[in-house]
Amino acid sequence: SVDVIEQMGLLTKVREQQTQITTLSVVRKPGLRTIDLGIGTLRQRRRNRDLEIVRDDLARILYDATRNDTEYLFGDSVKAIEQDAGEVRVSFEHGPPRTFDAVIGADGQHSTTRALVFGEESAFSRPMGAYVAIFTVDNDLELHDRSVIYNRPGLGAAVYTMAGNQRCKAILLFRSAPLGLGRDEAAQRAYLRERFGAMGWQVPWILRQMETTDDFYFDDVAQVRMPRWSRGRVGLAGDAAYAPSLLSGQGTTLAIVGARVLARQLSQAPPAKALENAERTLRPFVEKNQKVASGGISLLVPATRAGIAARNLAVRAAPLFMRLGSGFAGQLEQSSNAIELPRPDELKGPH
Repeated sequence: SVDVIEQMGLLTKVREQQTQITTLSVVRKPGLRTIDLGIGTLRQRRRNRDLEIVRDDLARILYDATRNDTEYLFGDSVKAIEQDAGEVRVSFEHGPPRTFDAVIGADGQHSTTRALVFGEESAFSRPMGAYVAIFTVDNDLELHDRSVIYNRPGLGAAVYTMAGNQRCKAILLFRSAPLGLGRDEAAQRAYLRERFGAMGWQVPWILRQMETTDDFYFDDVAQVRMPRWSRGRVGLAGDAAYAPSLLSGQGTTLAIVGARVLARQLSQAPPAKALENAERTLRPFVEKNQKVASGGISLLVPATRAGIAARNLAVRAAPLFMRLGSGFAGQLEQSSNAIELPRPDELKGPH
């Protein structure tokens, strides 16, 4: 994905907004010294090709780079899609209907495009037994280029700095069977207050910050697995087609690489054929990256005290595993590069 961003001429802008986290700290018990892991070792071994950037900053960079030659429609949503051999007709919630050569649904894990064309989400969503809440907080802990995580069995709370260290992202992650809270934000916040209320460490402060944040996000942790990503001239990309879940850390990589491969195919073949060709190229890469998520939950949210102790031991040993290229970091590196990207000149074609 870094190679793609570089081909787009945006690597400098992305580097300017990266979180720059150099230390991962694991809190054993409040009051005890943390276990600190220097992430710089991993970045150096990967020739500084390992970048982390928050979603809002990346979206802003991509929007600024494309807004002068791309039509954006804000404050609207697709409500119906019909197609035949020659075109796709799209109806909107507010705007007039329009006709397109192809439609690509890149609208996330809960894709409206997918529901309209392929069916209900339940047929494709694979819950991974966890939920997550993420929101922005002030850096009252005075962290500097640092990510800190604290666990109790089945629960995880973390804070990590954003670019400039003025603000942080707070994460509450927990194991759970399906909750049925839907999109009810008040019910979601109430559940988090109850579930994390007695956790200790900085969690009471995190919960207070949660009450006033303006970007509260809550969702189940799930993968999207589909037998096909396209139907005629309508296709899916990114999380809408193949969400790997945050437990893999590969969602952005799959979305960016997937878009790059799809762009190449759309430049060389008619839409329906291009969508099929892109899937044929991408599917092995996607499946390899989705497999990485299976080990993520044990690292981030161990289920037992013994599991937390084992994870902490693994963090202590992580520098050795980084040097050997094994462990979770090694799996990430192998899976994230398990595809050959098309050359920039291959985007030129009759379509």
